[in-house]
Amino acid sequence: MEISEIKAKLTMSDVLHYYDLKTDKQSRINCPFHEDKTPSMQVYYKTQTAYCFSSN
Repeated sequence: MEISEIKAKLTMSDVLHYYDLKTDKQSRINCPFHEDKTPSMQVYYKTQTAYCFSSN
């Protein structure tokens, strides 16, 4: 299975749920890729993307 096929089948919600990550009211989470004391990763459900403002 190719990465593009996997991305087409999964939504951002599916991935977050699988890893038991919950966004706050502004759709932010603590970035799972580095130490975070406050949420720095913004989740964009419309485009199915996320962006970490702390580490880029």
